[in-house]
Amino acid sequence: MLTGHADGILIDGPKIRDIAFPCLWECKALNAKGWRSLDRDGLDKAYPQYAAQVSLYQHFLGVGDHPAIFTAVNADSCQRVHIHVPFDIDKANYWIERAKTIIEATAAGELMPRFTDNPDNWKCRLCGHHERCWRQ
Repeated sequence: MLTGHADGILIDGPKIRDIAFPCLWECKALNAKGWRSLDRDGLDKAYPQYAAQVSLYQHFLGVGDHPAIFTAVNADSCQRVHIHVPFDIDKANYWIERAKTIIEATAAGELMPRFTDNPDNWKCRLCGHHERCWRQ
């Protein structure tokens, strides 16, 4: 099962250039380093997991006709930035197919290929499946 929840769907609001309704609204709090990364690199590069999340919500909630609004709050300064995220059907389909592959492999008791051969990789150690994945 693939689950999640959108922070909101805006159905009406003030007239703002480039904003149309209904649209998805997703909000995240980021530390200063993440904030700078988002500002410098954009959503797709800085936080591809959030870009995937937005595209899946736009697809499954039927709000892809208008760009989503991705709000990032700087947890260190409380500054906010709002980014328009156009719907990308190819990105949504990629993540849908990837989710299907993972779910099917899990149901069959198979492990997906690891992203690293090093169990001490910091990203790997933070994963909730670290013990199961590296069990001999």
